[in-house]
Amino acid sequence: MNPDKASCIYADNPGGNREMLAKLGDLASNDVPLLHVCGSIDPLLGRVSSVIENIYQQWGGRITVVIKEGAGHHPHSLCDPKPICRHWPGDPESHRRPRGVRRRDRRGHERQNPAYTRLFNTMKRPSLTLALSLLLPVLAMSTSAENWPAWRGPRGDGTSLETSAPTQWSATRNVLWKTALPGAGHSSPVVWGDRIFTATAFPDKQERALLCFDRRTGQVLWRQTVLIAPLEPKNGENSFASGTPATDGERIYVAFLDVKHVAVAAFDFNGKQLWLVRPGEFRNDHGFSSSPILYEDKVILSAQSKQGNFLVALSHVDGHTVWKTALENPSNSFGQPLARLLAGRPQVILYGDKAVTSFNPKDGARLWFVENASTDFVITPVFSERTGLLLASSSWPKKELQAIKPDGQGDATNTKVVWKSTRGAPYVPSPIAIDRYFLTVAEAGNAIYCFDAATAQVLWHEPLGHTYASPVSVGGLVYFLNDKGVAQIIKPGEKYDLVASNDLGEECFASPAISGGQIFLRGATNLYCIGSAEQ
Repeated sequence: MNPDKASCIYADNPGGNREMLAKLGDLASNDVPLLHVCGSIDPLLGRVSSVIENIYQQWGGRITVVIKEGAGHHPHSLCDPKPICRHWPGDPESHRRPRGVRRRDRRGHERQNPAYTRLFNTMKRPSLTLALSLLLPVLAMSTSAENWPAWRGPRGDGTSLETSAPTQWSATRNVLWKTALPGAGHSSPVVWGDRIFTATAFPDKQERALLCFDRRTGQVLWRQTVLIAPLEPKNGENSFASGTPATDGERIYVAFLDVKHVAVAAFDFNGKQLWLVRPGEFRNDHGFSSSPILYEDKVILSAQSKQGNFLVALSHVDGHTVWKTALENPSNSFGQPLARLLAGRPQVILYGDKAVTSFNPKDGARLWFVENASTDFVITPVFSERTGLLLASSSWPKKELQAIKPDGQGDATNTKVVWKSTRGAPYVPSPIAIDRYFLTVAEAGNAIYCFDAATAQVLWHEPLGHTYASPVSVGGLVYFLNDKGVAQIIKPGEKYDLVASNDLGEECFASPAISGGQIFLRGATNLYCIGSAEQ
């Protein structure tokens, strides 16, 4: 199977271009649900299937992705046909949107969702077949632009499905614009369409705020105060605005600490506050840095501390608590959860509470767990598509990497751990998985380690310089940004392959964002857009 040749089969298809996007948008606007069955080891799973899923969800559509474990490019059939039967006409409840949910149509106008049952009952099988057939020409799309809507991007793992981004820049070269940042903080930028959002703080005013920038010019469009409250205790290397916002294209969600209560707020794209709730207490002498993540209609947040230790899901509409799961082992942890389809079922993976734990995003119930002796965790886990392994690391008192099969049930400590390694285990920066490789920033954030993801074999390690930012990947390359603002761009492989090294000339503690062939970097005092002059 050659993915590039497979893509060429559809190269002359008139739908294999931006017209294809418009067709997907039409389907989404009319609430046509899509079903996509694919194999877990299909080399096109990350390049095509995930692109389809991401694009359709960005249009506001609903897509069910069923992954057949161990199958390649032609999964053919499922041993258990229930996922397909639930999708087929006759069971509208499996696709119904909550009543009252509003979303934007293709032109960006907000509208009330039409009655799905009416459409569903009039839809014939040929219509659904046509909808599925429209997916095939997407194989020819290799340069679809993605939003970067939350911590670690559209999949929560630092990866971009775009094919290229700048590899050369300096303080002046390939800098499309540079904007002074109001306030201070380590919050990473997020991007949706022509807007950029990040969090900031004004310690002298005890103010925490949300910022919105024009993506094209870098101009500050608005600044909205989220809360004014006494400053919390923190580690000297933390900030009062370290959590990264998240957006679904209609609302922006952000979290801060209000004395001893976690405060989560939602704003619209014009800067109007829609709601603010306080779902629980939090006390951590190292400070606060929780970043909301989004899953379907829920805003999910982890708050792990000595006083208040929980995982919570809030309604994106009004912020009410949908479910809240208490974590049994108080800790000083900052790891953000990973929400995605794993082993054929939706899962929220959290590293903390002396374990790697999988939760059901519907109700917060524990699906499985793997125990860990460490108490504190900082990183967000990642999933290796090639190996089917979940990869994560504890932080303190013992740093240890674990590779886990995410198909367990209950206590999976002795049954689902494929390998462990203390070598190359990170403390703060989250890792990244690309192709068959797994890369970390280890040795107190001073070195890059490259592993064979399936076996834990260390292929190479090279110096990086002290680093807090987490790596990102695009076009087969991985971007590492150290605290001094020097980026190393690596091509993963059996040997160390440095593509470029770029010095921004400004300290950087936030992680990069990638969207539309551009890179957005938050420095200590400025926000940068890196791109080509033609963009």
